[in-house]
Amino acid sequence: MYATVKRSLYKIGEARSRDAESGQKDRLRREHVETDKAPAPDVPAPHQANVPPIYQHYPEDEIDLVEYWQVLVQYKKLILLLTLTSTLLALLAAFLMTPVYRAEVLLAPVSHDEDDSKLSLLGASQFGDLLARTGIPMGSGGNQISLHIATLKSRLLTTAFIESESLMPVLFPESLEATAEGRKNSFGFFSDEAPTLWAAFNLFDREIRSIDLDRSTGLLTLAIEWQDPELAAAWANNLVQRVNHQLSSQAIEEGRTSISYLKKQLAETSSVEVQQAIYRLIEAETKEIMLANVQEEYAFKVIDPAVAPQKPIKPQRTLIVTLGFLLGLIAALFIAFFHSAITKHKKGHDNQLRES
Repeated sequence: MYATVKRSLYKIGEARSRDAESGQKDRLRREHVETDKAPAPDVPAPHQANVPPIYQHYPEDEIDLVEYWQVLVQYKKLILLLTLTSTLLALLAAFLMTPVYRAEVLLAPVSHDEDDSKLSLLGASQFGDLLARTGIPMGSGGNQISLHIATLKSRLLTTAFIESESLMPVLFPESLEATAEGRKNSFGFFSDEAPTLWAAFNLFDREIRSIDLDRSTGLLTLAIEWQDPELAAAWANNLVQRVNHQLSSQAIEEGRTSISYLKKQLAETSSVEVQQAIYRLIEAETKEIMLANVQEEYAFKVIDPAVAPQKPIKPQRTLIVTLGFLLGLIAALFIAFFHSAITKHKKGHDNQLRES
């Protein structure tokens, strides 16, 4: 009897133990399933974790090429009209402008070695004061060339050239037009004042004549820009002839003055050494006067004389028409997109008012 009860109790204990183990396994299984179904935590992707806001993508900032094309199609007549008008105006202006021609003469400055060595003719530097009193130049050939170029640019030579060539009516055709009310100036108003030589010199020096020195070759280019190609070439050649004539005449006059002074000093001195130096200077000045009388190209030797140009340098018609086309196109595009933006802004504002 006792043994039977004991076996029954043992079986009941085993059954309870199995039930406990089974319940624990079910509970663990449920927890595992819930863990698998739980959402994963928000972890940013490695390539997006450190991206700054400036590189973030905003669809509304994209360039809408389709919208731009629609604007161009919508305002194509306006764009075409403004561009065509600007191009035609530029073309008209290019052909109405007075053509300007450029005539050039190539010159080689002449250096006279006699002037560079006159101080050495005295045999001693103490006689330099004598040279200074006679007015004999003691500078180098480079200084002499600079002096000749300055003379070519000078106001004195230019005004004398304008007067000798009677250029005032040519330079100021409208200003010198005599009327019952007076003279018409360059601005189209009537005035009693005639243009002066100073005004003619400024016009000639700033807008007509240009002088360029090539430092590498030492050659000089004198250019004249004018509306008449024949006149431009004639002025360039005549200007060179005039400066050569003026400088040679000046050299002759200075040489005669120097010789006259040297002869006075020769009569007053008793020193043989000084007398010999004065004779050498008189000989050098006599040679200089002879050279100035014989040599026509005394200061500038003409390498290539000016000829009447065939084509004008101004206006540059192709450039003017191209700029007119581009400016008209840019202005038309600006107006089209500006008007489209204003219209779009007004429509958006009206829609907001209706919705509210």
